[in-house]
Amino acid sequence: QIALTWIRSLIAEEFPEVGRDAEAGYPDPWMSLLRRLLSLRLFQPAKTSFSQSSHSLKLIRVHRLVQEVVQQEERYSEMMVLNLSRQLALRASEGDASALTGFPSWELECLRYSAEHWLSRGFPAAQAIGFRCSSALSQVGSYVHALRLGIATLKALHAGSGGPPVSEVSCRNLLASISLSLGDYAAAEEHLGTSRKLIEDLREETGLDVITNLGGLYRETCRPLDALPLAENALRLAESIGDPNGLGVALRCVNLGLVYQDLCRLPDAVPLFRRAVQIETILLGEGHVTTCQDGERFVRHRCQAGGRAI
Repeated sequence: QIALTWIRSLIAEEFPEVGRDAEAGYPDPWMSLLRRLLSLRLFQPAKTSFSQSSHSLKLIRVHRLVQEVVQQEERYSEMMVLNLSRQLALRASEGDASALTGFPSWELECLRYSAEHWLSRGFPAAQAIGFRCSSALSQVGSYVHALRLGIATLKALHAGSGGPPVSEVSCRNLLASISLSLGDYAAAEEHLGTSRKLIEDLREETGLDVITNLGGLYRETCRPLDALPLAENALRLAESIGDPNGLGVALRCVNLGLVYQDLCRLPDAVPLFRRAVQIETILLGEGHVTTCQDGERFVRHRCQAGGRAI
């Protein structure tokens, strides 16, 4: 069985018009081609998803004669798997980098199907493909699919299949972020706790991400005293290993300011929010409105009101 969207993406590499939906009133090249392939029995429906208003084809079976030809050419099949592994890994990386800036959503879906299949078979680069696809899916809010793919990647890492291996710390950090988005704080804390034990040097970027996320977890679960040393350490590390006036520092300023706010240390929170606003204004422009600007106004008004809790 093959995901239909994957077939479309392969054809679209050679014929870009197939990857675009036709304008209203014009015949759709992809649908015309699909009907022709189905009428010739080269494709057979395998799975259809139904809704109240319509139904759509998700998976297809390739004609038995085509399967037999591929199975007879074992050397070609091995070479095909290696080539597809490289293409999938490259496209998954592109999807991870541009999931929010125009990467086709239908292609993310077919990459997910392919990553699941690659992980189940232990094909080359399966771990990298699964990790990148999981990250891209989480960026567009498909948290359930991202979580399932991330867990499958972690299992492949532990089983030693689908190498070269990805970083377990990075994988668990991603799973923790997805779990937080799904409200599963226990799973997020487990992943971050394991990651922290695996880190040898907190001064690495992955180590900084772990303590940043762990501090955010403690704050979201109403443990500001536990979050405080982590948030303070994260800001110091961000200043020492990166640009002191970079967006990473702005993020940690906001995180620490929010912890101070939770502890009613409002005079300490305001300078941090202001610093974050200044950094983002310089880097992103005057017209960029950020959440830390709202936080700064909110905390400043509370300070003016005498620091009373709201």
